[in-house]
Amino acid sequence: MTIEEIFKIVSDTFKIVDMPKIRLNKVHCRLPDEIDKDEIYLKHNSNKIWPKGSFYHRVDTGDIAPVGVVLDVEEGWNEVELWDFDFLSRNDFLGKFRFKVDEVPGSYSNTMKLVEENSTASYVLDWEIFNKDGKSIVDECNQSYTIDYPSLLNISQLSTKLAVLFSSTSFMVLE
Repeated sequence: MTIEEIFKIVSDTFKIVDMPKIRLNKVHCRLPDEIDKDEIYLKHNSNKIWPKGSFYHRVDTGDIAPVGVVLDVEEGWNEVELWDFDFLSRNDFLGKFRFKVDEVPGSYSNTMKLVEENSTASYVLDWEIFNKDGKSIVDECNQSYTIDYPSLLNISQLSTKLAVLFSSTSFMVLE
């Protein structure tokens, strides 16, 4: 039996699959639920995933909270919950971000769907799907390059430098 056949039997038996990777990048607070700021945290599959090392992250109108959490998720519809931490009462489940993870890597934003009646909270989640290699397209596109053009002696050297630059960089075309 070959190694490929063994892997197929094991993966079929235990349902081993490469799960897509996503990164939750930022949470934008458009409008908090409480007058004196919200103390927010995120949950996925009933587990608190952010902030790490703290009970909550405090936000007010216009604040953008960096998240930076990488998750292995199932293809298809996924949810991340936004909660408000309360010291003296039960924490408030403000809403959920529902998004579809498919094969298309890139950056996305989703508005929170409210679950509390009469809530005024408004939040947006920026997130991204990594490519099949588990790499962020956003990180790859945000690399900066400098070409020291005054030191170039002629157009041939410039075209050589540009060819090297473009051959090692991925580009995404937006329609």
